[in-house]
Amino acid sequence: MKVVGITNLFPDVTRPGLAPFNKQQILHLAALHELRLIVPVPWTRYATLALSGRKPAPPEECRDLVTVRYPPYFYTPGIMRRFYGAFYERSIAPLFERLIRADRPDVVYATWAYPDCYAAALLAGRHDIPFVARVHGSDINEYMQYPDRRSRILDAMRRAREIVSVSAALRKRLVAEGVDAGKIHVIYNGVDRGLFRPFDRVAARRELHLDESKRIVLYAGNFEPVKGIDLLIEAFGRLETGAELHVIGDGPERRRLAGLARAL
Repeated sequence: MKVVGITNLFPDVTRPGLAPFNKQQILHLAALHELRLIVPVPWTRYATLALSGRKPAPPEECRDLVTVRYPPYFYTPGIMRRFYGAFYERSIAPLFERLIRADRPDVVYATWAYPDCYAAALLAGRHDIPFVARVHGSDINEYMQYPDRRSRILDAMRRAREIVSVSAALRKRLVAEGVDAGKIHVIYNGVDRGLFRPFDRVAARRELHLDESKRIVLYAGNFEPVKGIDLLIEAFGRLETGAELHVIGDGPERRRLAGLARAL
């Protein structure tokens, strides 16, 4: 099957750790089907990279599996968010048109409800190509709070031939919003058991130079405000226990969270 994918959730050589959950799923899809991927890059980031002599390119482990293109995505930072879907669609439309003229796909597949799925729904509909959407979490739970984004997200979901939801709760939310339950399929994020597997605890702690006797609480993930890591650190600071909290990851909250941990 021939697939054109559209998503902002895919890494490049300048951000190799971005959205590993989505990267792994896309690479497994590419191993089964002929996949060409469009990964729009905000023009502000594109310009910043250009000034430093860099540009987005696929990570080495992806190059033999999937063809990836990184077109700039033009938008108005911080304002006119209701038009972001239209900006996104207009930005990638020329590349999309070239791809389907060269080799028409059997399906258009987009991940992240807005603006990705919204733009993909418009582009696929214009050429009568089946469109499949994948929703992740914040793109529904957070974005649906805003009326303009909500209407565009629901428009995209209604246009979709099928919808992949990563949780039953997201499926329930979409059904409550009037989306056809019959086309929403719950498929949980997978686990790479080559990376995540049972391991001897004592040996692991010795390798990481951790106290073998202490209780350890671990957070691993993005340092984003929505994750509430500051609440975890503050709560842990109030516990009268000898346990240790380890926070692993990166993101815009890194400096603030490190300061909070030191202060507590």
